Amino acid sequence: MNPVARPRDHEYHLPRVLREGALGELLAGFRLARQDHLHTTLWVLDTFDWRLFGAGLRAVLDGERLRFQHLADGRPAGDSAAVAPPVFAAAVDPGVCDGRLAQILSVRALLPVAGIRLARTTYGVLNADDKTVARLRLEHRRYLDPEGGETAPWERVLVLEPIRGYGATRKALAKVLQRHFPEHRPARDICARALEACPRRPGEMAGRLDMVLDPAARADESVKVILGRLHAAMADNSPGMLAGLDPEFLHDYRVAVRRTRSVLAQVKGVFADGITRRYREYFGGLGALTGPARDADVYLLALADYRALLEPAHGPALDAFADFLRERRAREYRRLREELSRPRHARMMAAWGDFLTRPVPRRPAAANAARPVKGLADERIWKMFRRVMKEGRAITAAAPPEALHELRKSCKKLRYLMEFFASLYPAGETTPLIKALKRFQDNLGEYQDLSVQMEQLAGFEAEMAREGRLAPQTRQAMEALVARLEARHGVVREAFDERFAAFSEPAVQAAFAALYHAGRD
Repeated sequence: MNPVARPRDHEYHLPRVLREGALGELLAGFRLARQDHLHTTLWVLDTFDWRLFGAGLRAVLDGERLRFQHLADGRPAGDSAAVAPPVFAAAVDPGVCDGRLAQILSVRALLPVAGIRLARTTYGVLNADDKTVARLRLEHRRYLDPEGGETAPWERVLVLEPIRGYGATRKALAKVLQRHFPEHRPARDICARALEACPRRPGEMAGRLDMVLDPAARADESVKVILGRLHAAMADNSPGMLAGLDPEFLHDYRVAVRRTRSVLAQVKGVFADGITRRYREYFGGLGALTGPARDADVYLLALADYRALLEPAHGPALDAFADFLRERRAREYRRLREELSRPRHARMMAAWGDFLTRPVPRRPAAANAARPVKGLADERIWKMFRRVMKEGRAITAAAPPEALHELRKSCKKLRYLMEFFASLYPAGETTPLIKALKRFQDNLGEYQDLSVQMEQLAGFEAEMAREGRLAPQTRQAMEALVARLEARHGVVREAFDERFAAFSEPAVQAAFAALYHAGRD
């Protein structure tokens, strides 16, 4: 069943339940034949971060099929056998959406974002030859939130569906219906209407850092706005993370935790020392708590790439490693759920939320609290940029991996500051600098990731050996994998000088100085 009404349909809103006999009485001059009746629930699916919507698509699960449609006009984009959510791209016919579904979704799952409980009776309008010349659909609709709760009262509508070549019949029916139901309009997409009735809007993400800060506003007020967005991101992602729906929930939760801790550490003197210290420690502990579960996700996601790095004969030997990782992931997610269900976590997060919504003090004791936020942002970003330059210039061929790791952390802090305060500066000037920093970070990030992977894979191998589940062929495959990663590690390290030279070229340094240090000593 296609749940999207065609543009030429006309919809009439009924003030009350319309009995089948009453419809026949209203249309006494027409012959009606009941053709079908159904009760169903439709679910509109998308990823948590609206990836289908962003690609101009939508998925609708009607119990039997999973149908993909173009948002602009409702045209089909392919369909697949129904799969119970969460739905990953691998479970869907690869031909849908012109074969782009895996690229669009990546590791994210399709989840219900809105629903429609629908009771529909279809009547054919017959001519003297018993041929159907129009259709009427009597529909009762109830819109649902993702949990199945009702978001709006029952909607009762009568939809006139004309059939090509019988325009006179359509006009005659429309005239009668308008007399009884004067409020009418062309039918809108019922899936779009279901989304309108739900709390979350398509494309809306609570934790996005797209707020607009006032350059003259107090620093403590502005920092509370930033931290409030990050707090919302944690709250938004927490249910999906704890349910283990897809790995991006935990990833985005951890990013919000890490950014929160970075704000508290880098934007100094805006809150009382006790508050800053208490929550830096708490969010640091939260980052450590969520780390092992994230590691398990990362290695499971990397398995396909690992297999591709090995000779074909080694690939199946990683199956035991995959089983080990899946068990580890289940164990770490259980531990995460247990820890985050403790009363202390709820109390700390509630207290943090209360603090962020509390008005700032009129006479703050913190040194930077009442300063205009733009001046403080300039100061902190410029200082961090200078640190990155100093640490980068100190990297030589003999520098230990730890030095590159420290530089990577400094780059991350710089990027966070630039993103937190981006609205205080012209987008056309900040965007190229952030992109240049990201390109440099890619090198540092890959180098650090490879360092960690080589160390952790050796640890996993030892753990599997202790548990008696490391067959000789699995050991050989893992050792071969570490050797491949080590070779890549060397290539990435050799690329450092070129990447740093590109980021530290005079034009980039001049742009940073003009944007964040103009007029200062």
